[in-house]
Amino acid sequence: TSGCGSGDVKLKTLSPMMDATTMFRCGMTAVNWHHLFNLMTAYRRRALLDLSSRARIPVEKGVCLIGVMDESGLLPADNIFVQYTDPATGSIRVVRGPVIVGRSPCLHPGDVQLAVAYYHPRLSHLVNVVVFSKHGERPMPSMLGGGDLDGDIFFVFWDKNLLPPKSSPAMDYTAVPPVPLDRDVTITDVIE
Repeated sequence: TSGCGSGDVKLKTLSPMMDATTMFRCGMTAVNWHHLFNLMTAYRRRALLDLSSRARIPVEKGVCLIGVMDESGLLPADNIFVQYTDPATGSIRVVRGPVIVGRSPCLHPGDVQLAVAYYHPRLSHLVNVVVFSKHGERPMPSMLGGGDLDGDIFFVFWDKNLLPPKSSPAMDYTAVPPVPLDRDVTITDVIE
């Protein structure tokens, strides 16, 4: 097998899992090779840390997409528009009905909000984005952990088992008012 035991392969340049994969292909096992056992232990530790800190759990009836605003004003308040490309089939799917919307990290119960996924044919050119209404008392993205539409990624779940009975009030992420100065702002002011 290519790369097994050859002096040309510099294992230091390979990622730990590439290193472990190569060792497995060469017939090594974690039982008889201490280095491979250590690689697998480190990978397991990293995977568990990633799961506990980021909680990247796949949700079958859910998507993570960039948020944009409905500039046309077609969406009613507390409504979103979501069309996405199904990775299994490549076809475009439309989400309709009750959903929860949020963005990571969710640090406050109000960082996840109930919404209604609403289909409007005049928005059908918008695919693989979450379209937020421009109507309402407060923009929904700002209610989701202080998010905005400058590239933030939002999750949308429509699995009925994940929908809470109601949304908690969103946290107030209002910025601290600026301190008025009687001079031009300097870099020292910014640092402070």
